[in-house]
Amino acid sequence: MQIRKSLWGPAIVFTGCCFLAAPAWSQADKPSDRVQEGAKPGTANKPGTPNADQTRKVQQALKDKGFYSGPVDGVMSKTTQDAIRALQKSKNLNVTGNLDDNTARELGLEK
Repeated sequence: MQIRKSLWGPAIVFTGCCFLAAPAWSQADKPSDRVQEGAKPGTANKPGTPNADQTRKVQQALKDKGFYSGPVDGVMSKTTQDAIRALQKSKNLNVTGNLDDNTARELGLEK
């Protein structure tokens, strides 16, 4: 079977796309598949997860400054994030609801 000359271009492009996409297909389906079993939150083996001890410190500092009235339980809840936003807004910081360097400094915490 002979391939016509006019089909070589699309065939080569299709083959190249398959080789480029293959590494992405081989990745785990979800980030949690790449997390080491039993890794502590907020570590290199489980990045992007809030550290419960750090969250407790943030909650307590927010409570001390009058921005948070919920439990100091180490859970980065919507209430905690809303309190962070309120602090950020009152101090003219970038309002994200996340603990960034400037917010941590404003709370007297090291990030």
